[in-house]
Amino acid sequence: MGTIRNIYNDFWEIMRAWDNGESYGELYDMIVDWIEEYKDKLLSDDAKQEANELWERLDTHDEIKDIVEDFIHGDRYTEIRRAMVII
Repeated sequence: MGTIRNIYNDFWEIMRAWDNGESYGELYDMIVDWIEEYKDKLLSDDAKQEANELWERLDTHDEIKDIVEDFIHGDRYTEIRRAMVII
């Protein structure tokens, strides 16, 4: 249960940082840490698939701003966000 709580708490820490106006660089670092730590521990297969896609995307040199906005509120990664609401 501790891992699930950590996944949830760390995810919502990223969302609070967004709400508090953290820089894109800081948010990106938080997202990288979260994905690295939890991508294989998500309960939903769809969320795991999105997390793995995001992990691969980090190597494509996409704009940091695009990755952060997609993670926070974009059309991509909805299953990750949905999984964090369901917990």
